[in-house]
Amino acid sequence: MYNVMYCEFLKLKKSYFYLLLLIGICFFPALMCLGWLGQGAYVYWNRYIFQVEQMTYLFSGTILYVLIAAYIYSREFSCGAANTLFSYPVSRAKIFMAKFIIIVLFIFGAIILQLLLTILGGLLLPHEPLTMAIMEEHLKINLLVLLLQCSLLPVAILITLLSRNIIMPIIYGAFVTIVNVCIMGLNLDSVAKYIPTLYPITTLFHSFTTDSQGKMEFVHFTLSNYSISIAAITFIVSMALCIIYYLKTDID
Repeated sequence: MYNVMYCEFLKLKKSYFYLLLLIGICFFPALMCLGWLGQGAYVYWNRYIFQVEQMTYLFSGTILYVLIAAYIYSREFSCGAANTLFSYPVSRAKIFMAKFIIIVLFIFGAIILQLLLTILGGLLLPHEPLTMAIMEEHLKINLLVLLLQCSLLPVAILITLLSRNIIMPIIYGAFVTIVNVCIMGLNLDSVAKYIPTLYPITTLFHSFTTDSQGKMEFVHFTLSNYSISIAAITFIVSMALCIIYYLKTDID
């Protein structure tokens, strides 16, 4: 398993795909830093970091994570490497799981790197004291969002396996992003609890509250048992379909 994961990592390194990933990670922290610098605003950490997280998870997060998954799973078909890959003395199930773990690690790295870049950008501006508690709170929220994003990954992977290209997953990611933006813009909380693609962004929104002075404070938030059940069912069913298809699919 480790060797397969290392092989996937080397393929990504040689493809320079990580450069596109870095651009996506750096975009909103850089945009926020420049925007606040232009306004001469004083950085209050929870609001500053929240705005980067909000823009990321609402506008680019889904597309970026779908792109990572689609690239890793489609490349073996688009580059004609499936014949070689499936001839390895490793089961297809292990190959599938190795790819999935690499995707999760890449998303985890992207989340941590973006958080660090956001904080670094804020440190360049006039700011309130940065405490360890603030960093821990945002790290916890981002790890919870990572878990919720992982529950949705098998859907994008299944679309990738069926289409064997990167176009259809990107269309799926764009469609999900547009729907999420529309629902959040209309404040349809009664609908959001039934849509698992909205759980990452709603979790972020409900993890902070604004007091009468406009200061944002962290509050403990957990999804309802109903939403957790939907997320778990989405993951289990889509993951099972992915593995079954990956084991049974023919090599063209």
